[in-house]
Amino acid sequence: MTRELMRVFCMGVNVWQVSDARVHSRQRRTVVSTGLEGRRRPFAPEGEGYDGILTDRSSYEDFDAKGLGFVRLNQLALEHLMGARS
Repeated sequence: MTRELMRVFCMGVNVWQVSDARVHSRQRRTVVSTGLEGRRRPFAPEGEGYDGILTDRSSYEDFDAKGLGFVRLNQLALEHLMGARS
């Protein structure tokens, strides 16, 4: 997932409002296939911005260091959702 698409998801921006130059057609199809294309409610908690989400280590780095394998599981899930794995 590109940083720009992550920003779209985190901030709850309607993907159709983002210029075509910033959202690749494959990413657009991925968003449409998830059923989130009309979602307007932000995923981030009130007052938390995009930069805060990226700097929060607790969601990935710290869990993976504990041996939970969260990062790898997340990668596999994304690959499955995007059709790279069946």
